[in-house]
Amino acid sequence: MDSIKEVMSSVVDWFKNRAINPFFAAFIFSWVTVNWRLILALVSDESYRKKIEWIDTRLYPDLWNSVLFCLIEPMVLAALYVLCGPPIFRRVLTYYRRQQHLTRHQLMLADKITPIDQARAERLVAERVSLLTRIAELKTTATEREQEYVDLLESERAKYSELQTQYLALEAGKRELVKIPEQRERLKNWIDLSEVEILGAIDSFSLETIRKRGIYHVELRVLEIIAKNLRLGNGALMSSLPEDELQIKTAIAKLVNLKLLRDNDGDYVLSGAGEQVLAWIHQTYAP
Repeated sequence: MDSIKEVMSSVVDWFKNRAINPFFAAFIFSWVTVNWRLILALVSDESYRKKIEWIDTRLYPDLWNSVLFCLIEPMVLAALYVLCGPPIFRRVLTYYRRQQHLTRHQLMLADKITPIDQARAERLVAERVSLLTRIAELKTTATEREQEYVDLLESERAKYSELQTQYLALEAGKRELVKIPEQRERLKNWIDLSEVEILGAIDSFSLETIRKRGIYHVELRVLEIIAKNLRLGNGALMSSLPEDELQIKTAIAKLVNLKLLRDNDGDYVLSGAGEQVLAWIHQTYAP
């Protein structure tokens, strides 16, 4: 089976190589043109005996006619085509191209279009090439400048970020300076407890709340009076402070919520956190 495929492949390659040859292709065309009657006879519906009899008696009655029509005449026609065809075709194509140019020239004259000469055309082509080269150079320069601007912008952004970081650091330092006890001013209504430390007497959440909130003066006076008396009821607190009853009750409630006071059977006492806060205030804001 493989050998048959190789033989068929060889035959097909042979025909392909011959078909590329101009003489062989011209010979095949000439042979078909001369012997078209033979082809029609072979593909007709008559029996093969009648076909052979008609070919031997009518189409090719003797050997000379067979050789003439099947070999000599197709070879002569193929040789004439190969030898005489190219010059004839070349002349025809040349004539056709000249007529095209003439027609184009006549149309330009009818449309009042003046053709330019060869020298000017070459100058225009050279100018176009020069302009295209200049455009390419400008595009390259623009790309380089754009990259430079992008790099410069990134550099400026980095500098801005660095300056912003330095500014934030300076602001943080400024706030730290404000927290120094010697420079802190006593405010009108409340006392800053941002630096107070309470060790072991209160949870961290309550401590953070105290630091953020601070303490009001009325609350400080409540702590001071209770610390002086160690244990004091609500009525005694009301009579000991100049503020009205609502302010005193509000101050007591805030101090209890902040876990600086404890309510023992209606009497208020300082918690451990309250004692530490009061001590810290006296030490920090000592006159």
